[in-house]
Amino acid sequence: MSRSESIEPFFEALDSEMTLLESSISHLTKDGLAAFIADLPPMDKAKACMTLLYALNSSIFSALKVSDSFTPDHPVMSDIRRVQTYMKKVKHAEELLAGRQMQLDKPAAGRFIKHALSGNDAYDEERAQKK
Repeated sequence: MSRSESIEPFFEALDSEMTLLESSISHLTKDGLAAFIADLPPMDKAKACMTLLYALNSSIFSALKVSDSFTPDHPVMSDIRRVQTYMKKVKHAEELLAGRQMQLDKPAAGRFIKHALSGNDAYDEERAQKK
């Protein structure tokens, strides 16, 4: 078996994967990123942009590695690190938002309940008797 025959199945698999990828992202390439993220909430917009940037930089990195022209100080590495930093910031902000939504402000809840019940005559009498 020759070398070209041994790698031919890999090229065929790559071709089918590229066709699948093209069909998956056709709405992005046809309408553009702005149309794709227009209706998304801000956190999802940030995640979509970071994912796209990371994918593009990773593709450039892979192309440089394959062409054997990659050096560790290539500008694409600083871009990858920058995008990773932003991805961490987005993840941290998302965790903060999730934690903030799960927190109960007990003093504020007590004030709401107290003021809601203050117009109730039976509650006012009971409270006056306790004092």
